[in-house]
Amino acid sequence: MTFISSPIVLVLVGVIGLLVGLLIGFLFIDRDSRKSKSAGVPEEFAKDGFFEIVRMLYSPTKKRIISVLDGEFFREAKDLNPDQHSRLARVLRIWNDWNNTSAAKEPTPETVGVEGLEPPKPEAVEPLPAGAAVSESTLEAAERASVPETAAEVESVFSTDFAQAVEPASEKAFIEERVVEQAPVEEPAFEAEQEAIPPVEVKNQTIVEQINAALQAMLPGTAYESRGLTLQDDQQNGVLVYAGSERFNGIDAVPYADAQELIRNAVTEWERKYESEQIKPG
Repeated sequence: MTFISSPIVLVLVGVIGLLVGLLIGFLFIDRDSRKSKSAGVPEEFAKDGFFEIVRMLYSPTKKRIISVLDGEFFREAKDLNPDQHSRLARVLRIWNDWNNTSAAKEPTPETVGVEGLEPPKPEAVEPLPAGAAVSESTLEAAERASVPETAAEVESVFSTDFAQAVEPASEKAFIEERVVEQAPVEEPAFEAEQEAIPPVEVKNQTIVEQINAALQAMLPGTAYESRGLTLQDDQQNGVLVYAGSERFNGIDAVPYADAQELIRNAVTEWERKYESEQIKPG
């Protein structure tokens, strides 16, 4: 009887252990799924490489905030470490720039006319002789020369015939002089300056791909040089982290402190390059 019942007991124990393992695994998967849904980024933003940097909790009754950074809750700024202080300052600067771009545009200045006077009509201007070469700078010079600046000039222009006030010969000499003065100007220098500037790389990468490039540059000499540490975009989960053959949904889900530190250093490096590019003119 003992010989017959012993294998049955072992099978029952194995089945029970398997069921318990499946139940525990299901609970962990369900918890991770709920966490991903609550803290995830909408698909339309995740596919463009957006991910959460910092969150803020606010109490209207106490007039206080709590910052959520690196998965931790901070009541006071003094509790942040120097790296977190630096990253939060950069985020605030980027946020401030973003807020300034949403400000109302400056109103377009209205044209102020002179009371009692009508503006000159286009047909009152004598056309240039047929066959005359007209450059863009010539037109600009003629427009500047034809616009009165003071009330006395306005009265003088409207009290005489504009076509007779300007002699064709003197106007032609003035135009030729302006063209000669502006001929050697800055176009060659501008072209030379453009040739001296190195070509700007076209960034077709998403933000996550750019941060991953910075991360790969930091791996040599670390434990992850041979093991591998990679960031990838995922339309459903936002950011996937691959540490060797392991996969994690998000940076905070990585259980290795050294891997999290490398990733945050890569994010810091990307933010530094982003700020330096924003400072450049144009």
